[in-house]
Amino acid sequence: MGSFPMLKRVVWIGMLVLGATNSACYPTQVGGLDLLRASTKDVSEALQAGNVTSVQLVDAYLARIDAHNVKGLGLRAVIETAPIDKVRAIAHRLDVERTNNQVRSPLHGVPILVKDNFDTATELGMNTTAGSFVLLKDGGEVVGDAFVIKQLRNAGAIILAKANLMEWSGISGVNASAWSPRGGQVSSPFVAGGFAAGGDPGGSSSGPGAGVAAGFAPLAFGSDTEASIVLPSSRGALYGLRPSTGMTSRTGVVPISSSQDTTGPLGKSTWDVAVSLSIMAGLDPDDPYTIPAEPFRQDDYTKFITANGFKGLRIGVVREPFFESETARQRLMVSSFNESLAKMAFLGATVLETPLPNKDKWNYTFVGGPERANNGTIQIQYDLKYDMAHYLATRRHNSSLSSLEDVINSMVEWWSLESPEGQCCYPTFIAADQVGDRETSGEYWLAKYAQERLYEEGPAFLFRNYNLDIIVLPSEFNSARLGAVGRLPVGNVPLGYDDIQLPFGLAFVGQRYDEGTVIRAMSAYEANFPARRVPTTLN
Repeated sequence: MGSFPMLKRVVWIGMLVLGATNSACYPTQVGGLDLLRASTKDVSEALQAGNVTSVQLVDAYLARIDAHNVKGLGLRAVIETAPIDKVRAIAHRLDVERTNNQVRSPLHGVPILVKDNFDTATELGMNTTAGSFVLLKDGGEVVGDAFVIKQLRNAGAIILAKANLMEWSGISGVNASAWSPRGGQVSSPFVAGGFAAGGDPGGSSSGPGAGVAAGFAPLAFGSDTEASIVLPSSRGALYGLRPSTGMTSRTGVVPISSSQDTTGPLGKSTWDVAVSLSIMAGLDPDDPYTIPAEPFRQDDYTKFITANGFKGLRIGVVREPFFESETARQRLMVSSFNESLAKMAFLGATVLETPLPNKDKWNYTFVGGPERANNGTIQIQYDLKYDMAHYLATRRHNSSLSSLEDVINSMVEWWSLESPEGQCCYPTFIAADQVGDRETSGEYWLAKYAQERLYEEGPAFLFRNYNLDIIVLPSEFNSARLGAVGRLPVGNVPLGYDDIQLPFGLAFVGQRYDEGTVIRAMSAYEANFPARRVPTTLN
């Protein structure tokens, strides 16, 4: 399916505001909502009170995207928006349902962004490309909504736009942070001058993080293999959650690794995260990793929200081998983190220093590189080859792609569009394509066993030995690696801001399938620590 032209959408928005004031061209408020600050909870409550309609919200958020996505600050957080006529019709139907007291969920009528690796049905008028011209040109069409997208739509959420990302979620081997061929370079809205001035929003869910921070929507959804939700949440001053692998489905999401991938929300409050997880979490017969999570799922994660959540909470602090102090930003992270620990203890938590007994085994190189230098990379490359072929076979039709090799050959064909200057060749894809059959590979299963032992002898040991409820560390000090290896939930909360106003976060790492305790800690933090800031570039 070809790309849907943006021209008619931009023209429509121009007609909407033609002859209006400058503030109307770039709406800052609607129905009493400050769109830059408004959380999903704020939006949901305004809709329920009748202060605003979903159609008004769609119009306002699209106008904000038009003002600062390609134009204005050039944040490039969005790859493409839904066609105006389609998305307004959906919003109108949901408004009618609300008028008739048919409210599906707290997300009824709430506009959201979804990362461009989530399949969205063709009826919505948007492509699913993982930021790549390869899937746009040769990938045909998706067969329908991803499992979690179907759940969100059934709950009444409105898919406003597909958010930009690090191409292929950062696994192709192209070293271009927060960049994709289709979407361009994502910039943090917090930093004047954007990416070039140090405003790297993190990846790979760069667009979801930057888009929510910029007030393009109150809520977004991303995927996470190792840090892809946690890092953009940290750098967007957001409340984000990497759920346990298997707590939410990955069916219909362009994959990296079935051993580690997960899907989750990025919002402006713990409530945003809890409500989203309540809707997303579910048993998917097409995703076997969702089966062992089933006994632990909760119908309503908002019940864990409490301002007094630190009282009686046993918190473990992991420092080595993750802490760094080479830069002023890193030193500020450490000092801010230590101050937060003292406050948590004051609020009733028991805070313990809990060093990893196998700490030397955790400081291995990035798993997305082409060289199979560690067990994490070995596991991911076998998964990537198998999982990509499975996705292409089951989730796309009218496609000329059926394997990772086909993806590589298509990249060569679309070379002029696909590769940033100075980059070449999808090196990790090429390396992964050389591995043998996953099911019969001793190398793969030994690596998978080694990663499970790393978890059992590391965080699992800490939880048991110290009777911990939660582990904490600065989000950008490899908190996501603990989550990825152990398939654990990781929640980010805003911690501080550096000298260029780029945010950084604190991570709560929970036991496998215990999202409830993570949400408890996040909500206690939100209630007792300073409120998140908004970007001064847009304020």
